[in-house]
Amino acid sequence: ICVPSARKYLRFAIVLWAAYPAAHASRSLGLLSLWQEQVFCYTLLDVIAKGVSLWICFSGPAFRIFLNSLGNHQIQSAMIDWKITVGDPDWNIKTPSTDGLAAMQFHWLGGNSVGTNFLQGVLDDDGSRESLLSTARLIDADPSFSTRKVPVILRLKAERVQALLFVSRAVWGNRQIACA
Repeated sequence: ICVPSARKYLRFAIVLWAAYPAAHASRSLGLLSLWQEQVFCYTLLDVIAKGVSLWICFSGPAFRIFLNSLGNHQIQSAMIDWKITVGDPDWNIKTPSTDGLAAMQFHWLGGNSVGTNFLQGVLDDDGSRESLLSTARLIDADPSFSTRKVPVILRLKAERVQALLFVSRAVWGNRQIACA
């Protein structure tokens, strides 16, 4: 979604910023007075260049995606039993960022699970895997979602456990999963 919008904005910005030297050249050639150059051209160009540029930046798809990627923070502030980070698209469990998260991961998953494929090693059935994958695709495809809940069946310490997982948007090749 961002590439076509970025191209349009880039063309707009190039034309707009090229107008500054054109206004200066027009005054140098005697087509405009100094007052006309300063008041009409530069004021108008400044308002358009800065106003429209800021409006595009703060209403464009890239900014909406950035805001919605903050769903990872939503997971951090939720009441959860454990939280892990997995790679995207491989779903391999990443090294926890703190000792507390490592202890939780070790306790709930029954040992050191870094490098284990979450879909194969933790989810207990194909229905849970497909449900989690389709929810992740939905979150990544629609900028209005940042985190979604999905009911699954987990395999924790060789037991089948029904759980509710919070799944975040994939950001920088990682995705957070929390269990409540």
